[in-house]
Amino acid sequence: PTKENDLVRLHMDALGLLNLGQMSVAADAVLVDSRLAQTFVLTGEMALRASMLPGRRNFVMAVGGFNPRFAPPENFPTLKRITIALASGNNPRLTCESYFAITSNTIQFGARAQLYAAAFGFSLEGDVGFDVLIHLIPFHLIADFQASVQLKRGSRSLFKLSVSGTLEGPRPLRISGKASFEIFWCDFTIRFDKTLISGEKPPLPALA
Repeated sequence: PTKENDLVRLHMDALGLLNLGQMSVAADAVLVDSRLAQTFVLTGEMALRASMLPGRRNFVMAVGGFNPRFAPPENFPTLKRITIALASGNNPRLTCESYFAITSNTIQFGARAQLYAAAFGFSLEGDVGFDVLIHLIPFHLIADFQASVQLKRGSRSLFKLSVSGTLEGPRPLRISGKASFEIFWCDFTIRFDKTLISGEKPPLPALA
């Protein structure tokens, strides 16, 4: 990349507030005029809230939002996912979105891709994504995943395949979910639930 040939262009408008009396920092930002390979538009928002006031210490930074399982702090703004559109129109349409967040006791990240294409009365839809939430103390991991593909004739579904599930650990480390298959009027679902690593939950860290 060069200044004239910027393969990745990231421009961000930001507004911040430093409150020395409350020992706090707040910042909000939004992507503007940002592109990949000079063609694909990048959009999204981020926010930061931090306080070092005794008894109220906290830190929250989110780029594109939070894990769906996480309850955001009160008065924290709702953020748009970091999104890239890999097609210029609505047919075909391919979008990818992601997020990353850090709080005082969690790490969160996830992504999702969606595809849509239609021609001659048929349409194809695809969706794949994951969401990961890690609690640091006590350590706990939960990851949700899902994927699906569907073929339609008008509004009638001709074929659909989907899978979704959850991985949770570290001990016991367990995976559960379901896979579904549909074709015309026939459909069936397979459920799975398996412990990959058995054992008790990790002990809490010793107090200093």
